[in-house]
Amino acid sequence: MDKAQTIDISRSAKTIRAHIIKRHMEENHIDRCVCFSCGNASRAIKDAGIPCVEISPGGDLSANRWWSMNEIRNTFPDSFDATSGHLPMDMMNQLAAEYRIILSDTIKEGHTYTIPTGSGETVICLRMAFPKSRFIAQWDNQDPSCEYSDQAPMAQLVKATGEWEIING
Repeated sequence: MDKAQTIDISRSAKTIRAHIIKRHMEENHIDRCVCFSCGNASRAIKDAGIPCVEISPGGDLSANRWWSMNEIRNTFPDSFDATSGHLPMDMMNQLAAEYRIILSDTIKEGHTYTIPTGSGETVICLRMAFPKSRFIAQWDNQDPSCEYSDQAPMAQLVKATGEWEIING
C-alpha cells in the first residue's frame, strides 16, 4: 500500500463546480442561487458571474447556525441551493466527469490521496471519477473550510464510502 499524498485541489474544484452550477442554472432558467459557505464556494460562484446570495463570513448575510437543506429551500424558494454538499446527484456526476478530464494528470490510478474535506462533495466526486485510486477524506476542525459537522448531508456518505479522519475532532 502506498503512502498517502495530500493534495489540495479545492480552488480548481470550486471553479469547476461553479461552471457546472452556471450551466445548470442557464439550462433550467434559474436566475439566482444561494450559497452557505465558508467563503470559498460562494466566491467561486460569484467569480463565475452567477447572481448569488452569499451566506458566509464577509458575504451578503451570515449564518449563526447550521441550516438544513429544507430550511434553505423554504427560505429561498426561487433560488438554486449552491451550498457545497447540497448538489443533486446528476450534477455530482457531471462534476466527477469534469474531474476525470481535468485532474487526470494529477490523480494516478492506484495511488492514495488525502483530500482536505469540508462538505464531502469533492471527495465523493473524486471517488466516483477515479474508482481505482484511494481518497482519504480529512476534516480539520482548525480550518473553517474543512470543519467536520454531523449535520452535513454528505458526512455519513463520505464515511461509508471510504477512509476518513478528523484532526482535532
